Amino acid sequence: MINEGRHVDAYEILQSGLKYSEGASAEYLPTGEIYCLLGFIYSYQDQPHPAIQYYSKAVDIFKGIHSDESLRLLCETYRNIASSFQKLEKFREASAHFQEALRVGQSFYQKDLESLIDIYSSLAECHENNGKQKEALELHEKVLELSIKKYGEKHPETGNAYNNLGSFYLSQGNYQQALQNFNKALENFDQENPEARVLEVYNNLGLLFLYQERVVKSQEFFEKGISIAINKISNTHPTLAELYKGMGGLLCQKEQFKKAEKNYRMALEILKKNYEDVHPDIGMIYNCLASAACGQGNFDKAITYYKKALKIFSDYFGKKHRKVAE
Repeated sequence: MINEGRHVDAYEILQSGLKYSEGASAEYLPTGEIYCLLGFIYSYQDQPHPAIQYYSKAVDIFKGIHSDESLRLLCETYRNIASSFQKLEKFREASAHFQEALRVGQSFYQKDLESLIDIYSSLAECHENNGKQKEALELHEKVLELSIKKYGEKHPETGNAYNNLGSFYLSQGNYQQALQNFNKALENFDQENPEARVLEVYNNLGLLFLYQERVVKSQEFFEKGISIAINKISNTHPTLAELYKGMGGLLCQKEQFKKAEKNYRMALEILKKNYEDVHPDIGMIYNCLASAACGQGNFDKAITYYKKALKIFSDYFGKKHRKVAE
């Protein structure tokens, strides 16, 4: 049912399952698995707070059971909690849970390079946002090393590692290193039959040249990414929304605010097809729409957009989050 998107039905059945297991031992493995599934449902619905609550209940159960299966589930649940904290941009908490997953599962993660790559990549993002740039760079480089070891020098997963390393350098303002890694990333993706992750590379290249105020080159990459998405991947993919958003930012920089608004609206339409209305990416687009409205002198419309963004950020992150303050 969960895979079919019937989350309400699945939720009701899982809650019934909890009632049947109430009389069981506090260390009853199926009860922990039910809590995990409930956490997954909330996470899928962009509700990380209740997801964390259910995942945490599962952790309490798995910690009391000594078996290979409970250890695997414990590590997986720590990762799910960490990912939920990432969504909330609580990167210290996310980092702590990723590190706990590594500590508990160190024996089998060394044999499971795919999971290890995924954890290191997520942990690198946490370090970046926690101001630990040296540690973040070391992990990005480790991810690239492990990706080459597992998949080879020419593989989409290796391309993804190059893209993430390029994104790190881009965030640090090291445009030369960023460009080198983005170009290497492109070499790892099939341009004739591209997969969705190649869109992220084109978006990053668009941003890289936009940050350098090389507007013509930036527009070239945004437009190429948009064309690939529409013609070869999907016209509703979330990364297409990011490309429209990037193009909107470029047009704002050129003071073409009406065209920028059109691109932001296309981004908003795509995001609403993929996410719940409370998703923070939708809030970011409302912020962008507000900027485009201000550029056109339509301040009443801008205030309306800012209020929508503020409500989304308050409901999703909490009223004390930095995005609300901004």
